Amino acid sequence: MSSVPTQPDKKSGCDKCRLKENPSPSCTCLPRRSKKMQQVLDKASSDISRLPRRLDRVEGKEYAFKGTRAVWHKKRWHCIHLRSWNRCIECDGPGTCIHKKIRRACKLCGGNQICVHQKQRSFCKECRGNQICVHDRVRGTCLPCGGSQICTHSRIRSRCSECKQARVVAVSK
Repeated sequence: MSSVPTQPDKKSGCDKCRLKENPSPSCTCLPRRSKKMQQVLDKASSDISRLPRRLDRVEGKEYAFKGTRAVWHKKRWHCIHLRSWNRCIECDGPGTCIHKKIRRACKLCGGNQICVHQKQRSFCKECRGNQICVHDRVRGTCLPCGGSQICTHSRIRSRCSECKQARVVAVSK
């Protein structure tokens, strides 16, 4: 997405706007996108600050970015719901469909992660998805394969009571 100009260029705009450094947002000569961006920035609350340099940004703080409110999270921008803009259903991100689901995983839209058996392609046994091992089980929880979710007690890690107790003791120390 390209940056939206806040001022009219030299070719467009009325004489009043070209002579002023900061043209009035109510002037009819300004392009529509600039007016819309100005309205969003005007509605933004005072706790949202202007965009500083990348090194000066504070993680988790809201900023005015590309005409919307955005949150800086580690190395990239997120919406105000702390999700990637592309996948935020509440913000109607471009990666969401009309059924309010992630487009690539929507069965009704026929997303590219859905196979002909109406299952998620990577977990479909008939299609031999990449998350299915040679034993026809989910790769991460397959005991003979030594999946990544199997603990030292030969159980699924999230369901192992011994591992949970060990984590609680380690956290309390």
